[in-house]
Amino acid sequence: MPYLQLKDASLAFGHVPLLDHAEFQLDPGERVALIGRNGTGKSSLLSALAGLSHLEREIIANVVRYN
Repeated sequence: MPYLQLKDASLAFGHVPLLDHAEFQLDPGERVALIGRNGTGKSSLLSALAGLSHLEREIIANVVRYN
């Protein structure tokens, strides 16, 4: 079972789409690097996964939070 799963996520600033029906899954034992150019939605994705902001469309399931 994945630690974290994101399906059909969309986010845009004005007319510029940053995430367009994006999908992401983090399984136990995996390591992930999030890379990309400035302004491509990396911080926005992490912020949404952390629950600090909301995406326009999203399904987030199986979130395991560690304190």
